[in-house]
Amino acid sequence: MTGRPAMAVPSGAPPSGALCAVRPVGRPGSEADPPALAERLGALRPWRRTAGL
Repeated sequence: MTGRPAMAVPSGAPPSGALCAVRPVGRPGSEADPPALAERLGALRPWRRTAGL
């Protein structure tokens, strides 16, 4: 472990139907940064909760 806060954030699905995600990583001690960025990304680009298989 590196001590850097991180999280996986769903970012949609390409035409193939595979789910895609981004992983924001913060500086050590910045536990609030990745969730805040995830919230901003979700507001800019909402994602479907199921893949179009």
